[in-house]
Amino acid sequence: MLIAVIEVAGDPPLVRFTCAAGTATVRWDGDPPRAGERHHVELELDDSRVSIIPTEARRPSIVDTPDGVRITGTAEAVVAGVLSVRLAPDCVIDVELGTRREPVVGQGIELRAPHPVAYPYLV
Repeated sequence: MLIAVIEVAGDPPLVRFTCAAGTATVRWDGDPPRAGERHHVELELDDSRVSIIPTEARRPSIVDTPDGVRITGTAEAVVAGVLSVRLAPDCVIDVELGTRREPVVGQGIELRAPHPVAYPYLV
């Protein structure tokens, strides 16, 4: 997912960013970026701390909450106990379901979780 860095603070760094789906904060893996930079990142959630909530909402979004982030997308697939949620054309977030109920593919999904970790990569 392509993001634009708005602000960087703390150690380890928390990075506030904007992307096609909204504005949120992530924990950064690697050398901290600088405000104004653009990066391609993969987001990873702590599977054990994710709430998976079916929703009528279909518009992809990512926003900060008092406890982390709220991500809204569409259930794209469930394979071998892993739910894939489409956030943006260039972003799918995978969550291990564990003992949680399997959502319906195509259904709107809301993920609530602590701030994800962003792993930058080169394109």
